[in-house]
Amino acid sequence: MTGWHRQRFSRTARESSVKLPALGLVCPFPLVEAKETMAKINKGDCLEIEFDCTQATEAIPAWAAEEGYEVTNYEQIDDAKWTITVMKQTSKCGQKTKFM
Repeated sequence: MTGWHRQRFSRTARESSVKLPALGLVCPFPLVEAKETMAKINKGDCLEIEFDCTQATEAIPAWAAEEGYEVTNYEQIDDAKWTITVMKQTSKCGQKTKFM
């Protein structure tokens, strides 16, 4: 990673968790950043996104569901500030296996 990404993309104390601070970013940039970061992390890792864009309160969970990612935590931490933790699954949840 180069440039400003290095400052925004940082691992937390747990190796399997990545923090993405998106405070101050206008929509759709919290979602854009989340997609880019999720593409870089390993399956089974978690992405914790802190944001203050109201549209992202619906856009990020919807994207996670569409991609089959598990939302492990989602909370409002202030009047206009939220945090959501999304786990990158090894396969899409809910997919049925067809037996012949």
